[in-house]
Amino acid sequence: MAPKGRPRVYFDMAIDGYPVGKLVFELYADVVPKTAENFRCLCTGEKGRGRSGKQLHFMGSNFHRIIPGFMCQGGDFTAGNGTGGESIYGGKFADENFKEEHTKAGQLSMANSGPNTNGSQFFICTGKTPHLDGKHVVFGELIEGMEVLREIEKEGTPSGKTTGKVTIRDCNEVGGKSRLPGPTAEHESAPAKRMGDCSEGEVRVMHILRKHKDCRKPSSAREKVITCSLDQAKRHLTGLREKLAESDTDFETLMAKFGEMAKEHSDCGTSKKGGDLGIFGRGRMQKPFEDTSFALAVGEMSRVIETESGAHLIFRVQ
Repeated sequence: MAPKGRPRVYFDMAIDGYPVGKLVFELYADVVPKTAENFRCLCTGEKGRGRSGKQLHFMGSNFHRIIPGFMCQGGDFTAGNGTGGESIYGGKFADENFKEEHTKAGQLSMANSGPNTNGSQFFICTGKTPHLDGKHVVFGELIEGMEVLREIEKEGTPSGKTTGKVTIRDCNEVGGKSRLPGPTAEHESAPAKRMGDCSEGEVRVMHILRKHKDCRKPSSAREKVITCSLDQAKRHLTGLREKLAESDTDFETLMAKFGEMAKEHSDCGTSKKGGDLGIFGRGRMQKPFEDTSFALAVGEMSRVIETESGAHLIFRVQ
């Protein structure tokens, strides 16, 4: 059983602009208090700007290095490529201790460029990494969201270069206020906003994504290796659209039916939530998807559209 009083923080994650879920971490503040506090504050953003002039905050930063079977690395909110980052203490700080070892997937550890060079960069182990013991400070572990971590891991390559843009959309201490307009900051699944809560210049949509063999990443939780063609993916979505269009139902019923179809047929990580992408504004999604979403009226369903990610069917709910 974990000691009481350990802080918990979360990341709201997105891949290529599409929300994929939360990562919730427990920090070993009783073992490495200085390291844990650095990470906690970088999740809340409570320390303001650092020496670099950038906000000391992980929100909006990317995972720049992902190696499947090894780890996912992020935390460089100044340069974004692994050369930057900054601690809340001003620059680098010393290795606190190496009491905790790299024994399992989901452990949080500090990235560094040698002894006593800790900043803001960190990595999440995706397996046991005992060769890092005594070299990197383990300061926490993933307690919820292993399936999200596995989705993120799929965006990696042996060289570490990511195939998609893996972004921390929001982050905070569990129980803190979310800066996103959609779900709350609680790590439990939260209901979407009620109708009418969109601000001007925002929409909320649900979607069903069907990937194909020529899309950016032809793999999903639904199908490990996707071999269908673009035409086949579009035909599949057209068939779903026709079934939905045949339904002479009210808005709420249509929304529920669309959500059920998304759970069964979508290749997006949001399928578990019925394809609900939440509320977003301009500049958050791929342009064809964004343009279509904003062109729809509330309660209207799109024709099948294409993006680099695959074929989409979109239903605007706000």
